[in-house]
Amino acid sequence: MIRHGIPVLIKSCRISNQQELNKYLSGRNDGWYLLTIKKPQSEITIQQHRFYRGVVLGVCQTAIHDSGQGMWSVDDIHEELKKRFGVRKFILGGKSEVIKSMANYEKEDYAEYLERIKGWLFDPYEVVLPSPEDYSF
Repeated sequence: MIRHGIPVLIKSCRISNQQELNKYLSGRNDGWYLLTIKKPQSEITIQQHRFYRGVVLGVCQTAIHDSGQGMWSVDDIHEELKKRFGVRKFILGGKSEVIKSMANYEKEDYAEYLERIKGWLFDPYEVVLPSPEDYSF
């Protein structure tokens, strides 16, 4: 699913950049859409992102290689982990499923994602993922 977005400024219960929003919406086909309005939330920090890219993916790459499954690229591992363990969001009464992009993960989403990866690394690879607190980037 392709996700689109546009920043919307709301002042006094009105959209202050209405023309920009109308222009954005005019490019859509007729049909039902789910519009979500939310305040920007705390997303994962740069340090968490560096830990994921520098440590988690590297540990996964080594575990996969050492188990005889060949050498996977870091990007391929990232895509596989998102597919298997990415945080899912159910919409329209649970009928549709969207895997959220890591760029939009909140801190709780990130912690849940790491826990799922930790479990997968331990069984079947018997690898313990280091704690993020052990690293400073």
